Amino acid sequence: MAIITKYLFFLLPFFILSCKSSQQKGDTFYFGGNIITMEDDFPQVDALVVKGGKILFVGSRKEAAPYVGENTKQIDLKGKTLLPGFIDAHGHITSRAGMEQAIDLSPSPYGTVNSIPDLQKTILSVIKRTKLGASVPVLGNGYDDAIMREHRHPTRQELDAISTTNPIIVIHASGHASVANSAMLKLLGIAENVKDPEGGHYGRSPDNRLNGKLEENAS
Repeated sequence: MAIITKYLFFLLPFFILSCKSSQQKGDTFYFGGNIITMEDDFPQVDALVVKGGKILFVGSRKEAAPYVGENTKQIDLKGKTLLPGFIDAHGHITSRAGMEQAIDLSPSPYGTVNSIPDLQKTILSVIKRTKLGASVPVLGNGYDDAIMREHRHPTRQELDAISTTNPIIVIHASGHASVANSAMLKLLGIAENVKDPEGGHYGRSPDNRLNGKLEENAS
């Protein structure tokens, strides 16, 4: 037993060296900034190591040392913030960012537009509060016909009731449709005899006149 123990102690350093040498080394090492993980257990760390486009390690800079080799590219964030890559699961992130200046037409519980009259009042109140010029275009975003009391889209005429001089367009919550008033249709050059574009559709009332609804590539 004593002989076996001696051999184990003799071989231990070699096992340690072997473990160290087999440790995967990352391609890139990030440090020196605020690294946000989006994990509840460790929301923010000091270091991140990437290998083959995947995260190999997150934690403290000291703990990251075994993952950093002589060929690992080291990037000092210099106090900047590093976030995980965003995967857009059809969430329209970039479109949403562009709508920050639009009038919010979201229904409950996020907003107050639960009917077409609510939509009209919301837009009109903004026009009056901001003392918007008579010909200045108006953009609204986020109405949802599936939730509004009428369970339908507003019409060109209902937007005309807000203003016949301000070009108005309201975008559906899905981002796949919108409704324009007469002034906006004129501004966009959409005439009564317009034909549907490929992959798009212009809504029409029973008398075949444009009702203001623009779908997909027509929007």
